Amino acid sequence: MITVRRRPMTAIALASAFTAITLSFGAHSAGAAVVPVYPGPAAAGKPITGTTINLPPLPTTPSTATYNAGAQFAEAITTYYSTQVVADQAGIANAARNWTVKWLDRACGGHTPSKVKACRAMAVFDVDETLLNNYTYYSAQSPAFTYSSDTWGPYQDQCKPTAIAATAALLRSFVKMGMGVALVTGRHDTSRTTTLACLRKRGITGWTTLVMRNSNNSDPSASIYKAQARKQLQASGWKIGPSLGDQVSDMAGGYLRHGFLLPNPMYLIP
Repeated sequence: MITVRRRPMTAIALASAFTAITLSFGAHSAGAAVVPVYPGPAAAGKPITGTTINLPPLPTTPSTATYNAGAQFAEAITTYYSTQVVADQAGIANAARNWTVKWLDRACGGHTPSKVKACRAMAVFDVDETLLNNYTYYSAQSPAFTYSSDTWGPYQDQCKPTAIAATAALLRSFVKMGMGVALVTGRHDTSRTTTLACLRKRGITGWTTLVMRNSNNSDPSASIYKAQARKQLQASGWKIGPSLGDQVSDMAGGYLRHGFLLPNPMYLIP
């Protein structure tokens, strides 16, 4: 069973924390724009491209705390996932591919497989809400869009998440270009066997390495853990260009060139 610390938002925090996301739903009902995202100092000066459909961080939230949207926003989230999320995921994936081709041309002297392999270029992907879609889990909870370790583990072990088509295709295109691909997930290594099986079942193959949390050490925060993982990949000779994820913590702390933020209005992990 996977245990992840997540907490619901307090009533006091709801209004200020969700002003941005509520406005985003209303302002982009025909589709969220792919825009530069300013996430604050966590990004360590690296550019991030996103859609604005993500939960904002709370100034008073401890750096290792997490929270879920909850049933208060179920209608807006359900509408978004039924009408627009696929197009927004595709927009981010397309932006990531276009940027990466240009970066490979600069960093590797071209984006042919021979040149890319020679310079050991790499892309980093998160797993949940980046390659695998857990919307059916969160929408089915009671209350909706909350989290329970009692239900999360079985859901993952039974491979109920579906593949996110746009990012799965992007990963395949990067592999075809000759890039290394690292999957860096907050899942614990006790779930490695079931995670590998589910990735294969959903057609997410060809990647280079899967980095998971040590089950005996759930800290540090996601931001620190994932930055450390990228640092180790760079130390082993990889040149990391894009990092894709649904949380700013997937691309905070450096050791990448550009972050691409997938939409996720369901939960936040610092």
